[in-house]
Amino acid sequence: SPQISGATISNNGSCGVCYTGTSSGTVTNSTLDGNVVGVQIGDDAKPNVLDAVITNNTSTGISIDGRSTASIATTLIDANPVGVQVGGEAAPVLNDNTVTNSDGAGVVMIDTSAPRVISNLIEYNGEVGIQIGGSSSPVVESNTISHHGVGVLAAQTAAPTLSSNGIAHHDIGIQIGGDAQAEVTENTIWVSSVAAISLTESALGIVRDNSIADAPEVGIQAVGNSSAEITGNTIESAGSIGISLIGNASGTVATNQVSDRRIGVQVGGSAAPDITGNTVVRSVEVGITFADASSGRATDNEVSGTGAVGVLVGGTATPDLQQNKLTGNAVGMVFTADARGAASFNTVEFNSVGVQLVGQSAPFVDGNRIADNVDAGVVFAGASSARFERNTVLRNGEVA
Repeated sequence: SPQISGATISNNGSCGVCYTGTSSGTVTNSTLDGNVVGVQIGDDAKPNVLDAVITNNTSTGISIDGRSTASIATTLIDANPVGVQVGGEAAPVLNDNTVTNSDGAGVVMIDTSAPRVISNLIEYNGEVGIQIGGSSSPVVESNTISHHGVGVLAAQTAAPTLSSNGIAHHDIGIQIGGDAQAEVTENTIWVSSVAAISLTESALGIVRDNSIADAPEVGIQAVGNSSAEITGNTIESAGSIGISLIGNASGTVATNQVSDRRIGVQVGGSAAPDITGNTVVRSVEVGITFADASSGRATDNEVSGTGAVGVLVGGTATPDLQQNKLTGNAVGMVFTADARGAASFNTVEFNSVGVQLVGQSAPFVDGNRIADNVDAGVVFAGASSARFERNTVLRNGEVA
């Protein structure tokens, strides 16, 4: 178990320090620079790297593979092509390190590795802060990740757990693609110019209890054939879309708080989600919208303070809208274009207009309470052939 302390190890043709077999030991308070790899750890080696500076190596700062259970802590990993790479079946612990100024990704995890990446500062690397591929299943927790193109990228068949991280100043905060399956919980994500959380391709995700702000385009999106459980998230501050499911996306959107977006929840393409128990407030244009050939259900949602429409159904969409509460909007509910579907047992109160059935829409509107709307309760226009049955319409403005 060699102890390397206070050393400067530079300009070696392979690795500055190499661990193989079942070796262990400690590297502490040492500088490794200008090597091909600063520290190479393989096989069943389990060294500790503490309080080191690993910089300006020509390939990788620290490379860990085999079945290593190394520990890397309180180390500065700076200005390497890749900061840390973990592969094979390795399961190291990376704790309280700073990974910065890498040309490529700050931390890369591949193969069937299962590292724990805890309480690190990962900033100002190349396009990606943390990149997860292969079938890697890391735990990424309580890190601060900032100033990359993508904060955390998971693809292929990776299965990461991403929790309690602070993720800021990216185009996309967290992106899950390929066939990856990710659990994304209790993260705080801010300043994401394209999307805070994005699921693409055939990814599966549990996206729960995250706090999102300053996402000018999209808070959370699921596109392609992805499927997501989007529950308990808070999306606030002005921006375009709070939650978006388009393409063939599916899943659940439940108990989220969405405020001050242009559109609160958007469903398009052939998406067919279950939208339940959300609170959508102060949307500029639309609280919840179903467009294109989308379907699915919207139940027990509260939509209020929308500048234009609380719930808008257009295109050839066929959603089932039940037991939603639509209050204080310019218009509570609109079916337009060739939309079908049903609206049953909703409460549509204290809007300027309660319900509009326009275009060639033909929904089944049944058992709703439409009351105390300022200008009109129900407006039929265009060639709408809606079935309007068993609704309670009272105390509305000049038009019932």
